[in-house]
Amino acid sequence: MTSEDSFNGSRAAQGKSQRPLLVLLHGYPQNHKMWYSFAKHFRDWDILIPDLPGYGHSTKEPSADGSSLSHSKREMAQDLAHLIYELHPPCAEGTKVIVYGHDRGARLAYRMALDFPQLVCGLGVLDIVPTAHVWESMSLENNLHAATRRSYHWIFLSAPHPIPEMLIEGRPTAYMHATIKSWMGRTEREKEGGGVHQKWVSDSVQPYCGPGGMRAIRGACEDYRAGATHDLENDLPLLEYTQALALLPPGAEKPPAPFHIPILSLSSLHLHRSMDVAGIWSALGEESKVRHVSVGDEGTGHFLVNEREEECVSVTREWLALWWP
Repeated sequence: MTSEDSFNGSRAAQGKSQRPLLVLLHGYPQNHKMWYSFAKHFRDWDILIPDLPGYGHSTKEPSADGSSLSHSKREMAQDLAHLIYELHPPCAEGTKVIVYGHDRGARLAYRMALDFPQLVCGLGVLDIVPTAHVWESMSLENNLHAATRRSYHWIFLSAPHPIPEMLIEGRPTAYMHATIKSWMGRTEREKEGGGVHQKWVSDSVQPYCGPGGMRAIRGACEDYRAGATHDLENDLPLLEYTQALALLPPGAEKPPAPFHIPILSLSSLHLHRSMDVAGIWSALGEESKVRHVSVGDEGTGHFLVNEREEECVSVTREWLALWWP
């Protein structure tokens, strides 16, 4: 994804507005197509919708030394910055970007905001808390490893190559359907075929099946291996910051926040119950610049944009209009 030749996705239409470029980043196990319907509601914005490196039909070679460093969010952020400057020349002349991501894409989004403050002016994070906070929650003390059981795929996909790759390749469609179905909400599962016959689901599954499928499977696993090592290490300061903040005596002055830009955090009620999503993002940002919204109801799952598109569009447009009218 370091050049146009290796890029896959939808390009920004250049010069439509003087506002920042809106970059939409997908998560696992999806690709850039998850945003197609959502993006139609933002025709008045310049938009870039890439596949994450190694996902969908993009290319990203695994680290030759087996370290998975190439798939770390820090490396991906550099790839994405190069891509933005190459495909959207106004950014080289000072135009900013808003990075707006779901799941793994949200992790890339906040890493990019931290590493490229001169480029990023806004951050949207959908249904996540930072990586180190997730790993910290996987403990015996946290309801007998309840978080570990919920996040089993973090362990499975980060296992040494080629163990998860071989197991997934054996029945890729069945694995992806089972994974997506387990994360979607009750409302989606009650649809025909248990929800897996919808176009957004088939678009998500297709790159993992047939010719080239192993490349996409490997890319996703490398992402999770990096998440368990490099990303965890790079994100520890965020966890340590929120932990230190919790120990401040009443009335003490809050130290400078890691993020100084507007943040929009959207989450499902299920994640909101298991993690203090609003509290964590509010702590990491400046008080007047963080907004959190719980999307949907008890029947809403992890795939907020696909399950509750209208609500996500409404909240996002309202947030964008507030900061970039």
